[in-house]
Amino acid sequence: MQTLFKDADKVIIGNGDVVEKASILVEGKKIVGVGREVGAEGATVVDCSGKTLMPGLIDVHVHIALWAGEANWDHLSYIKDDYLAIRACTYLNWWVQNGFTTIFEPFARNDIPFELRRALRNGIVNGPRLLVSGGAVTGTASMAKAVGPVEVSGADETRRKVRALTGHAYEVDVLKIRTTAEMLEGIVESRLMLTPEEAATAVDEAHKAGIPVHSHSYGGPGVRLAIDAGVQLIIHGQPLGWEFEPNLDYGDWQSSKVLDGGKFAASDYMDNYGLMAERKIFWAPTLSYYHKIYHEHWDEFQRQTDPFTCGRSQLVAENIERNFRLAHEAGVPIVLGSDTGMPFTYHGDSASELGLYRKFGMSEAECIEAVTLRAAKSLWIDDRTGSLEAGKRANTLILNQDPLTHIAALTQPGVIERVYVDGELRAENNRALPVSRDVMLRRFQL
Repeated sequence: MQTLFKDADKVIIGNGDVVEKASILVEGKKIVGVGREVGAEGATVVDCSGKTLMPGLIDVHVHIALWAGEANWDHLSYIKDDYLAIRACTYLNWWVQNGFTTIFEPFARNDIPFELRRALRNGIVNGPRLLVSGGAVTGTASMAKAVGPVEVSGADETRRKVRALTGHAYEVDVLKIRTTAEMLEGIVESRLMLTPEEAATAVDEAHKAGIPVHSHSYGGPGVRLAIDAGVQLIIHGQPLGWEFEPNLDYGDWQSSKVLDGGKFAASDYMDNYGLMAERKIFWAPTLSYYHKIYHEHWDEFQRQTDPFTCGRSQLVAENIERNFRLAHEAGVPIVLGSDTGMPFTYHGDSASELGLYRKFGMSEAECIEAVTLRAAKSLWIDDRTGSLEAGKRANTLILNQDPLTHIAALTQPGVIERVYVDGELRAENNRALPVSRDVMLRRFQL
């Protein structure tokens, strides 16, 4: 069956190209033609006159089992996996109705992400395509027990546990490692959590399985460790090129530590920006998380969070613009990764982060690339999605405004009129469509 998306005012390809007064022909799940002369007799016609077509949006860092309604993780210890999974099905609807056709879930407890991925693949719930990693590979003594870290000690154990994740039982889509600690753990977030041998082993084993590696890394030493290990993407990277001095305003004795990779002496890592640009290592800066904490919910965050963590959060939030501009000016390839599920970052809303990218120096065109083709490249799926080109999956948005004129259009109610995932209409007028009985029965008969 063919569908012709006919006579759009503008088709944003996703790779920087734009075609005006053009159509897209879709057959089944795939695009078979894009251009001014594209047409087909007998095809179902979707009139796109006056509209803009663009690729579905991609977020490379989403915590689908978390909900962002509070500033700490203590509650997670008391919520069962069953409830987290059921709740996540509602969040998946929020993502697809806001134009996201692919998201990557980089940690969650136990088998939650894998079963959600299976449900989406089988078509029994609506939502975007979900890529998963399971727990992040990190060193022993990780604080984030409620979200399932994969703790290792030594290269041999690292190889064994990565093989388990990449093997038939789980078949993770991306491997996540944590070279450093976490900002909400109550310790210095740039503390190294993997040795160079452990990090390099994890990357080597993932690459043997044909999957990319994303590294949670804070501060110059942790970022350098990830770069040297050969990862494809740095998550957070606050900052990429230095370590913060202690935040003595909050008075905790631990604030006096300057770790610098365990050497307790400040060093210069400013060449990390150039190395990432040279090696084409992607960066997902997760700006929304810090910006919302500090600029929109600071009083509430301080009430719910210990003073030490508040002090570290303040350092990060006050430096996100400088860090972003240094990376962008150096040519680091930046992609949208929102860290949704962390405090005050709500599911489906992450296109709003592009407003910060624009404010900090990106053009609208580059913002769109960061949330489409470049994001797909960072996940190693750009051969299948991320742009509107023949042979790729028909993950398509119909808009009544042009985001190349104003990137905030992607966040305004009513702008995204239709969302197609693999050629199938999944959301209309900001409302996810229910899965029909016929679709369910057809899936069960396969």
